[in-house]
Parts: sequence; C-alpha cells; structure tokens
Amino acid sequence: MMKIFAAAALAMTLATGAHAATIATGGTGSTGAGGITFADGSATTDWVGFPGAWTTAAMIEDAIWVRDGAGSSSSYKFEFDLSGYDLSTVVMSVDWAVDNSGNVTLNGSHVDTIASGGSAYSSIHSFSVGAAGSFVAGLNTLFFNQSGDNTTDGLRAAVRVTGDLSPVPLPAGGLLLISGLGAIAAMRRRRKA
Repeated sequence: MMKIFAAAALAMTLATGAHAATIATGGTGSTGAGGITFADGSATTDWVGFPGAWTTAAMIEDAIWVRDGAGSSSSYKFEFDLSGYDLSTVVMSVDWAVDNSGNVTLNGSHVDTIASGGSAYSSIHSFSVGAAGSFVAGLNTLFFNQSGDNTTDGLRAAVRVTGDLSPVPLPAGGLLLISGLGAIAAMRRRRKA
C-alpha cells in the first residue's frame, strides 16, 4: 500500500511541475522562419540580393533581408502569446541588423536601438529581454522600426521566445486522494502491529 501511496504522490507532484518550452520563433522573409510582417500585417518583400553579411549558423532562426517597396522607413511586427506561461521565466532573444538605423519596442516599451552607421547592415546585433521586461499575459507585440535614406534600406531579424508553463494548481480532489491513501496506509500499519 505504501508503494501505491508513494507512486500516487509522485504522479501528482510531477503533474503540477513546470515544463520548459520554446514558445515562439520567427524570422524575416518568406524562406526564413516567417512570422515577422509589416506593422499592418501584410507580407514583406524579400530582398535576396542585399549584401548583409550574416551567416545562418550565427542566427537564432533562418532569416533573410526584407524591405518595403519604397525602400525607406518601415515598421515590422512579431506577435506571440504568453497565455498560460509563467512570465518570470520568459526570455526573448533577438538577432537583428538594419539599414540605416532602427529601434525595437516590446508592448510599447523601448528595448534596443541600432544607431545610423556604415556597418549596421553587415553585422549581427543581439540582445535579450528577461523576466524584468514588459511581457504581458496574453498577446505580446514586438515592433522593429527601421529608418533609411531612401536608397538601400531594409531589415533582417530573428526572434526566439522561451519560458515555462505556469504551474497547474493541484486540484482539491488530488489532495483528498493523497490524504485518503495516507489514512489507509496508517490503518494497515496499525492492524499489522
């Protein structure tokens, strides 16, 4: 009986534990991980010929350069849902490059900037946002705001969001089951003695 009690208690404990998970991934471009669109939700235009010097081995997810038809300033977004996740465990990792400059906001809060410069397009800029970030339970929106000079302007970005599921509370019936099994085990011990 004690073995049954121990197995039931272990099963209940494991059922309430958190489970690490990759919540969302995304990248720019149709041949990449996808998920990063123009701010209005429309599809981006691939810019395969842009000479940004990223190698896919260095990126979180495969991504290619994108731009709008005008090739000037644009906003891009990536959305992910944190419903059911423990926000204190969530980490968002981002690799990005931009021509000419840009900034990133998460749910309206500034999280990163690339200042205008000659090499912003040829190197990977990486940052991460942890539990202290402005994550919300539910839908989160990451914006990449790119500014250009109306010549060769674009964005290349990759995102990964990880975290643990929120602990599931042990149902009252589970506590009653464990208590009942404990009482049965105690009664059996008394009878044997």
